[in-house]
Formats: sequence, structure tokens, C-alpha cells
Amino acid sequence: MFLSTQTDVCARALGYPGAVRFLAEAGFDAVDFSFFQPQAEGFFDLPRESMLDFAAEIRAAAAESGIFVNQTHAPYSFPPEMWDDWERNIVPIVSDALLVSGAMGADTVIVHPAQYLNHQRNAELLYEINLRYYNLLRPVAETAGVRIAVENMWQYNVNRKVIGPSVCASPAEFCAMLDDLNSPVFTACLDVGHCGLAGWRAEELVRALGHDRLGALHVHDNDHMHDSHTLPGLGLIDWTEFCRALGEIDYAGVFTFEADRFFQTVLDTSLYPAAAKLLERTGRYLVSLTDSFRPEA
Repeated sequence: MFLSTQTDVCARALGYPGAVRFLAEAGFDAVDFSFFQPQAEGFFDLPRESMLDFAAEIRAAAAESGIFVNQTHAPYSFPPEMWDDWERNIVPIVSDALLVSGAMGADTVIVHPAQYLNHQRNAELLYEINLRYYNLLRPVAETAGVRIAVENMWQYNVNRKVIGPSVCASPAEFCAMLDDLNSPVFTACLDVGHCGLAGWRAEELVRALGHDRLGALHVHDNDHMHDSHTLPGLGLIDWTEFCRALGEIDYAGVFTFEADRFFQTVLDTSLYPAAAKLLERTGRYLVSLTDSFRPEA
């Protein structure tokens, strides 16, 4: 199983091609390219030709380093007013992200579901909105040659001041969303840290989604109270049980970290190589543990 990690925090310090090369040197097989900072820098206001030139630069940096872009994370941090007319304001940006991702060589793009309404009061409405949202993106994904990965989400309850479930947080809703979309263009990205935040164990969602629905991962740890995105072992997730479930369903995707806030816990960027190596070694351990639970093991 290939091992990957996202580029976000490293790219802020090292630049985008620099982050790809740095993570290759740390021993990763692939990278999950994060569009968050480019989004903030106005990347999606550029002409499409310029976006595709950037994609070619990232793809070349990966190839020269002996790795590849396995997946990307589409923009998702949109101000509330953009959701007032999301078909006009947001679909074009995410569509560009799909096309750029395909040009980078990625086969999967993580696209957060819309959750701009209170989920507790609007669960059914959000479900229908997301079916429409993803289906509007479907032809673009087909053109780009990528899969869209739906992610399980959490939402902050302002009244109780705690994190709770949102779109696709429950095993039943997550499975239903993939089944209703009913196309090989769509797969599930299980965000391991989000499971506990929403009140579920990660292994429950792994087993519910199963081999055919689960196509991507965002692996990180937390204390079930804060979305910490840190190194496995520093939180409360039971990694043996998670890996047991992954092995039992014979997970066929890439083992992809989204734990790079761990880099922000070190004192200086000079410590990034050590932090990256610890993340990579932890990933290799978890991959090996997963493989030990596969049916043929």
C-alpha cells in the first residue's frame, strides 16, 4: 500500500514544488496536494491556462522526485455569502480544481459536502443539496479523469459549544450518499479524525463502507474534542482497531495522512525533516499493521 501525506503546512514554509520534493526526501510515495493556500492567494482567479501550467509544474516536481500526486483536496473554505448562490459561485471553482487535479496526475479529489446550514435542523435538506452538488460536478470529473471523494464531516454546535455530527458523519448516511450517487466517479474518503468528533469509532465507518465504497483516507489523530490533525498516537483513536478494520475489508487505496498540523508543534522549520521522518515511519508501521489483518495474511 502506498503512503502519502498532504502538502498544506509544508508548502506554506517551503513553497509548492519545494514541499513535494521535501516529502519525497522524507520517504513518502505520494502527496495529497492541498488547494487551501492557493485558494487564499487567488489561484482560482487565474486564467485556466495558468492553472494548468501550475499543475504541470507540480506533476514534474513529483516525477523528478520519484513520487506522484495520488489525490488532491479541493477548496472548501468559502464565505457564507458565496453559498447563497452556490451553483454560480462555488461549482465553477471546484470544477477548476477537478481539472487541475487531473492535470497533476491525481486520480482522486476530496470534495467536502456542502454543510452551510445547521445539520441538526436541516439534515434532509443538506442531503438533497449535496446530491445535486456532486451530480453537477460529475461530468467535470469524468472529463478530468478523476474520482470525487465524499468526506465525512463535523459541525460546531454554537449553543452547546461542542463539535457534533454533520453531513455523512454517520455510517448510514455516508453509505446512503455513495449508493444514491451510484457512479464509479464517486468514492468515500474516510476522515479518521472526524469520526470520533462526530461520535463514531473509525472502524465502524470502515466496516460499514466496506471495500467497494471506501477509496481514500485522511488519517490523523485527536482527543475527540478538537480537530487537531496530529500524529497518530498523540490522541485517543484506537489505531490497532482501525487498521484491523482496514485489513478486514481489504482496503485497496492509498494510506494518506492529513496530520500535518504536527509540523506546527515543532519549534522551528529546521525540525521539519525529523517531524516528516517520524510521520513517515509511523505511516509505514500502520500500513504494515493493516496488511497483517488482510484476509490472505
